[in-house]
Amino acid sequence: MYCFVGLLKLTDMKNVKTLVFTLLCILAMLPALAQNAPLKTTPLKGLVISKEGYPYTGITVMVKGSTIGTVTDSKGEFTLNVKPRDVLVFSAGNYMQKEWEILYIETTDFIFRLDNDSSVFAIQKPPLPRYVVDDERIMLELDQTLPGFVIPPPTPSAYNRLDKAYFKSARTFGDVDSLLTNALHKAGWGDTHYYRVIDKNRKNLQGFVLISQIEQIQENGQPLPNNKRWELKLQTWKNGNFWDYFTSLFVNREGYFKLSLFVITNVNLAGSEETASFEQAKSWFSRGASALPDGIASMPYSDKFTCTAYVYEFRQVTNQFSLLENRCNTDQYLKNSGILQILSR
Repeated sequence: MYCFVGLLKLTDMKNVKTLVFTLLCILAMLPALAQNAPLKTTPLKGLVISKEGYPYTGITVMVKGSTIGTVTDSKGEFTLNVKPRDVLVFSAGNYMQKEWEILYIETTDFIFRLDNDSSVFAIQKPPLPRYVVDDERIMLELDQTLPGFVIPPPTPSAYNRLDKAYFKSARTFGDVDSLLTNALHKAGWGDTHYYRVIDKNRKNLQGFVLISQIEQIQENGQPLPNNKRWELKLQTWKNGNFWDYFTSLFVNREGYFKLSLFVITNVNLAGSEETASFEQAKSWFSRGASALPDGIASMPYSDKFTCTAYVYEFRQVTNQFSLLENRCNTDQYLKNSGILQILSR
């Protein structure tokens, strides 16, 4: 009896060992089986923005190594079926290509921020502390990089859309900025200042505003020579002549000043009932940012955008300034300054 029980226990122990060994083998094979099993795809909804919070439109989003892809819409949004370990490639023509690997998916809504200064971009899940979605565009809530400029601008002396042929080589807002600033610098300007485009309700629009330094011009529209061109007060001694100084004490002094601003946007610009003052024009230049931020500069430029030049000419008589209207057209103003000739090259 005791021998039979002992034999039974020994047999049970062998069975237990066999069972344990079998289970260990199965457990060891599970990772390999899981790795070979097809991963489930999930619809990922993304919003692509710049470093400053502007939506990126027309950005191609592809799953690396496949033909699966899409393009961001007018709001910077896209939807794409993805799975863990997929690599998303964000690109726009030949000037930008950034990658992000999907390690896991715990939420299907993402905001992708493309930083221009690095090949690796940041990703944050909503809500973002700096950005809020307001209707159809991203609004900057805090830490605004550029001050806003309301369009349409006040009534100018003259305004007109520039020929799109001047910007045919442009692929980004930065390219447009380079073409304009290159023309301005070669024509004698040193500084340019920038604004983001906003409407009357303070909502961001796509584009930017470039403002030139105020120049002093002659009655015929040509710039004053040398550094006198950039002085914001009339010359008391026009030629270092005492007689000029003496007569200026009794005769009204007269001078002309001009400011040019360029609005790059995809919005149709209507007229404005507001009239600009000389002090307002001076504040436009002094309050603008000294450079176009990378996030705006890297945004795609296309034929749907226009560049409209606004020219403000003021006549000063003694201490009184008045805006001159329709004294000449926009092209003539820009030719007098040498800008159009350089853009046409």
